[in-house]
Amino acid sequence: GLLFAGYRYGFFKSPANQNPTAPDVLKASNDSTKTLVILPFMTDADAENEESFGIGLADSIYKKLGEVRQITVYSVKKADGEMKPPNEIAAEYGASYILRGRLHRTVDRIQVTAELLNAADNKIVWLETFDEAITDFPNLQIEITENVLKALTIQ
Repeated sequence: GLLFAGYRYGFFKSPANQNPTAPDVLKASNDSTKTLVILPFMTDADAENEESFGIGLADSIYKKLGEVRQITVYSVKKADGEMKPPNEIAAEYGASYILRGRLHRTVDRIQVTAELLNAADNKIVWLETFDEAITDFPNLQIEITENVLKALTIQ
């Protein structure tokens, strides 16, 4: 897919580094014109392991997008209290886009809705719902990442 083509044609650089001054925020700074903030994916359940699953999904996507040279990526590791409006979050990081989503897990399935917002006007650039077997979770992460990259190249 798109990720493998990116490696072949040199669009990727070394993995993202953690920003030591902000323990709950990761930043992959690249020579780019596009800046993206990835929020933890929200879950339907209040259980701590479900929250960790949403953070893990966002982190996995962050690591994949953090390798793309044309994008600077921030990952907010946790949401303290009530979530701020997307445009406020974007302003804090100087971001032009926000990726956020929701997930719901059952014993053998995972449903994820992911949306990419334009921070300037809060309009949805890309939105998709996935319903996959839990065993296909690694492929789901790649598919979301590829769709975000496609949406950002259209802009």
